[in-house]
Amino acid sequence: MILNQTHEYTHRFPAAVENRFFRSFDGSWLSSIGLGTYIDPVREMDEARAIKSIVASVKAGCNVIDTAANYSDGEAIAFIGIALRELARLGIPREELIVVVKIGYVPETVLKSGKFSLRSDEFAERGHSIHPSVLHDQLKSCIDLLGVSYIDYVLLHNVEEQFLKFGHEVGLFRTLKAFEYLESRVGHEFRAYGVSSWSCFRLPVGHPALIPIGAFVARAGEVAGEAHSFRVIQLPINICMGEAMYLRNHWIERDGEFGSTLEYCQQGNLAVFASAPLAKGSAIHIVSPELKALYKGNLTPSQLALQFVRSLPGVTCGLVGMVGIEHVAENLMLNSCMPEYVA
Repeated sequence: MILNQTHEYTHRFPAAVENRFFRSFDGSWLSSIGLGTYIDPVREMDEARAIKSIVASVKAGCNVIDTAANYSDGEAIAFIGIALRELARLGIPREELIVVVKIGYVPETVLKSGKFSLRSDEFAERGHSIHPSVLHDQLKSCIDLLGVSYIDYVLLHNVEEQFLKFGHEVGLFRTLKAFEYLESRVGHEFRAYGVSSWSCFRLPVGHPALIPIGAFVARAGEVAGEAHSFRVIQLPINICMGEAMYLRNHWIERDGEFGSTLEYCQQGNLAVFASAPLAKGSAIHIVSPELKALYKGNLTPSQLALQFVRSLPGVTCGLVGMVGIEHVAENLMLNSCMPEYVA
């Protein structure tokens, strides 16, 4: 049974509520800064430190946790599961949190095991597949590792991999089949679904690798009509990568013109999870005194970069890695600040 106690979570942080730190979407309340759990493959994930950071983040006002089946070859999800059990012991139940899981990349260890009896052309680069059997297996595995009965949002991870490898027509067909499977599981293992992309939403009209968000909405409509459950997208947004704000590459039927990714999602009532708000550290290094002067308070470069992203109209949540208690404290200090949109 899928429950929703996210409103109860906000009661733990009345000052943050007053400062509009939480966002309402589809009946849930989400912190505007979420915990991303991607760790660069060249670095080893420290189990104790990772679990401690997850617990500290939730205790500090962050109720959104984002992960993927392949992060740290599956270890990230297992660590989140341990942290969720510790949080429940501390009196913060899983139902107060928003868990986002991306599926599609099969971890290398699973690929080598020969678990899936699929043709090789069902897999794109890096073991990427959105075949329903792969999605079913990963969904079940993620739920088991997390130790939960449901996930809030399930996203097809970097869905453009299929389009880049096999072409637009095949990519759309496979997306349709994936959506058929996902629609059949809505209300059972998760609330709603969507797609994540590193590149396909950030390209100009006419670029062969552009996949308009409307193409995914249309596939969902083919499967389930207007009552479809395609509700979420994820893409990188930061000071260095601002295409979601200014690049008018998605056709907005109501307006009869092209609009930006954020404009399209606002018009279509889609949640936007902004990945890489610090641009893997690059955004911190380009924060100028002039930019800093536009914001209130004495924010650190990291805080300012996060404040910039989470304040953008249309952004539901900015996802940032917090691999140490010091990062948690610095980043979540923003729950004491009002969002500040600087055009």
